[in-house]
Amino acid sequence: MTDWLKISDPTIKMVKLPVIHSEVLAGLTRPLGVVMHTTNPGTSCERPGKLLSLEESQNDFTGSSEPQRSAHFMVDRSGRIAQFRSLQDGAAHIGKPWNPRYVGIEHTAHCREKLEDAQMTASAALLTVLKSELGFSYVGMARAGTSGVGVHQQFQLNTSCGDARFWDHGTFGPDFNTILQRAAQRSPVGKWNVKVGEIGWIYTFRAGTDFSSGPAEWRSFEGALTGIGSWKVDAKLRVDWANGTIEEWNFPLSATDERGNLVKQGAGPYGSKTDKLNIIASRMD
Repeated sequence: MTDWLKISDPTIKMVKLPVIHSEVLAGLTRPLGVVMHTTNPGTSCERPGKLLSLEESQNDFTGSSEPQRSAHFMVDRSGRIAQFRSLQDGAAHIGKPWNPRYVGIEHTAHCREKLEDAQMTASAALLTVLKSELGFSYVGMARAGTSGVGVHQQFQLNTSCGDARFWDHGTFGPDFNTILQRAAQRSPVGKWNVKVGEIGWIYTFRAGTDFSSGPAEWRSFEGALTGIGSWKVDAKLRVDWANGTIEEWNFPLSATDERGNLVKQGAGPYGSKTDKLNIIASRMD
């Protein structure tokens, strides 16, 4: 697992602002996923305080009277991301007792304030990288202790963190759902049920070092036929298989009804059909 993340997308700005605790906090162990927060400065929702910059938040965490308080990441209103803690280290973002199984992402906002569009896009980009590092799915966590993406309120019922934006009357809120949807649309990483013409396959896309490309594998449902290749996202998702076959999928991706074309037929399992064969796919994870 990488200590300090890098996001290759040139539109997403990420900075390293380490928070060193005066007391040692045990490391992150077998992470299950991510917990999302809003910063909510002030004494209450009715008495908001000043929104801190990422650098001010680093100083605030470092100088806190609670010597282990921090988060792994924070996304500001402009979409700029700070990483405060290594993914090898814990961060007490849920409260006491802190939970060593989850990465914490703060979003700069007043209580119940809608996140900015750039902020949600940057958070989605961060989730795609974390998913490839930790292996969770783009699903709302069913309850504390399960895998996926969750909110502070699932761990502490009396918190206003994320109220109306990440959770609302016991359900996930609109900004939470937007971030998960955008994350799933940005990257194919994971398993897909794919139909090429009348033939079905299982595709597995894995993250490369820049998170906009990586290795790919295909297999038949019974596993008798297999192959390898690579993928890359540009205007479309392009998949190049080792047998010479090339596919292009529409982008942003759809989780349940993704469409594409077989634009070049290589040797192997697709038979005699060649160009423009329709592809329909859906996520399995």
